[in-house]
Amino acid sequence: MSEGLASHIFGGFQFSSIVNLISGPPVGVIDPRATSTITFQSDRQSAITSLTLPELKKLTGTFRTPNGIYFFDPKILCATATAPGQPTLTCFDLYQPLPAGYTLNSVRAASPLGQAPFAGQVFFFNQAGSTGNIQRNAINGTPYLNWDAGLSRNFRIGETQRLQIRAEAFNVLNRQVPFFGTSTAYTSSRLDVNSNNFGRITQSYNDPRIIQFGVRYDF
Repeated sequence: MSEGLASHIFGGFQFSSIVNLISGPPVGVIDPRATSTITFQSDRQSAITSLTLPELKKLTGTFRTPNGIYFFDPKILCATATAPGQPTLTCFDLYQPLPAGYTLNSVRAASPLGQAPFAGQVFFFNQAGSTGNIQRNAINGTPYLNWDAGLSRNFRIGETQRLQIRAEAFNVLNRQVPFFGTSTAYTSSRLDVNSNNFGRITQSYNDPRIIQFGVRYDF
């Protein structure tokens, strides 16, 4: 194939791409139960963990299960489900579908004070008058990823005219990004060791994939 023919067939293409990758906002695991000595800071008081911070960070991410999406690996959570006339399922495997008729009641990060820890538990309540050992806002929340792309081809018409055909796609991967929400209260409630929905993500952002086509004529 001659160079001129190849240029005529394959020339004039332009590709554009914008990728946004942003780490998640800083979040922390809290135990906001007030005590007489630290009431003024109770709403932002950290919980206790048996892990180091690097170990804790390895357990964060976006964990998709048949029973919802979680920010912490469900293996360190205790989930309870019930069904009429059936025994209660306690600390069952969230990676497995619930038996027919059962409803998820709660997902907790810590056993109540005075009760033995459940298998895999890494978060704990503070004793009265004490503070937690987890650094405040030391964990990155869910990250954001988006990819927009465009492809166009230019056709020259004579010396001064040009025809451009263009296709553009926004959110190419059609990816909905799970996140805790823009509300600080909502985020805190899901990372509170008192919560019955600990670490569960029920919101997402990113518009659905949009594809558009256009034609431009310059003269």
